[in-house]
Amino acid sequence: MMNSSKSENNATKKIKSFHYLDTEKMYSISSQIFEGLTDYVLKSKQSSNQETERQKGREWGSGKVLADIIEESSGTTEKRFLHDYAYNLFEDALIQADRVLDITEENISETIGSINDKGFVRVTGRVLFNDIKKVIHSLNNFNEFGYAVWYVTQGKDLVKTYKETKDKANKIVDRNKRAAAISRLDGIINFKEQIEKEGLYLDPDNLANMGYLLDYGYEGQFEAQIPIVNEKNDYLFSAILKREMLQEKEDILIKKYSRETERRFTIFGIPVQTQGETAKLNSRRALDEDNVVLKQAMMNFVSALTKLEGTFTGKLPNEYVIDPIAVYIEI
Repeated sequence: MMNSSKSENNATKKIKSFHYLDTEKMYSISSQIFEGLTDYVLKSKQSSNQETERQKGREWGSGKVLADIIEESSGTTEKRFLHDYAYNLFEDALIQADRVLDITEENISETIGSINDKGFVRVTGRVLFNDIKKVIHSLNNFNEFGYAVWYVTQGKDLVKTYKETKDKANKIVDRNKRAAAISRLDGIINFKEQIEKEGLYLDPDNLANMGYLLDYGYEGQFEAQIPIVNEKNDYLFSAILKREMLQEKEDILIKKYSRETERRFTIFGIPVQTQGETAKLNSRRALDEDNVVLKQAMMNFVSALTKLEGTFTGKLPNEYVIDPIAVYIEI
């Protein structure tokens, strides 16, 4: 009967498919959740041939299992599935301690007011992936890309005709007549004008400056966002993901699930920016110019720079920023 009950529980328990896992952050927090974890790992390194079952006379339980995983993972044969199992222990411990706030489209009106009360948040919904590095690359190559699209879809025959006609014009012996023929041809066939009409050509200076601002403000970051809209309000949960912590390359992830996913993802992490700009403490007040020393001048400059950066990289009024530990889907 017990085996049957256990099988039923395993069958109904949801399985996590991980796409992002910050193992360093997870183990750092775990060392504080599971008493003695850090000491156990250090002891294991000193005597790796001995299995330490007790610390200070106490049984280990989940903390012991997690420490074993860390020790195993620090070897030459690191196995990703061990991290996944460790995360399940980690999340379960936080849930049992009532340290996790669950937010979904269905309960957000009742839960959003408590976002700072628990310490950790688990937000579930459809994700938007923003790859700023890819966006900047697209901006820098937009006009070349636009020409390629125009050529393949509608311009191939026109370009061929233009080249054939220009070759004939170049064979005109009289220099003045040759120049006039080429000039007339260029006036009739204006590729740039046609591509602009299709919205496939933009001002190069505008593209270059947009690319610079994005590179300066976002530094090529990869971001996951979960927008949640209900009858009363709309909310945006954002998390900047470390590329090296992704389980697969960004372009593969986006091609599989789309930039705007159909599947519901879960972002688990620490809420770090939850207040509106008006509620934030302004610690950098303007200083009297008659009594400015170098340090004060620097603080004024930093304050001005922060306001400038906020115009294009600042948090939105309805945005909640999460320091992510894991991103996964449940199956």
